[in-house]
Amino acid sequence: PEFINRSDRILNFNAIDGQNFEKIVEIEIKKLNERLSKYDFSVFLTPSAIEFLALNYMNEYGARGIARSIRVNIDPLISKTFNQSQEKICLKIDLVSNKLLIVDS
Repeated sequence: PEFINRSDRILNFNAIDGQNFEKIVEIEIKKLNERLSKYDFSVFLTPSAIEFLALNYMNEYGARGIARSIRVNIDPLISKTFNQSQEKICLKIDLVSNKLLIVDS
């Protein structure tokens, strides 16, 4: 009886589509750039890189995998460049041969 009294409403959630996954990637990259800004560092992802991150993590778990995807795919590129430079940098990351790479900085 207590459970029934607490669950008087049913909420239906729609599945997230690809375009929304891409928006979530953009939001996560914006958060990353906010953290990097104090080091004069930023990251720019091309549309194909954003699509790659979004499409590779569209699954039944929703958007939770996107932050992990960024840590796994983007953070190593940042750390490699960050350790080699003392000046202000904006990394441009693109999808090349189905792999995320720095194409310009």
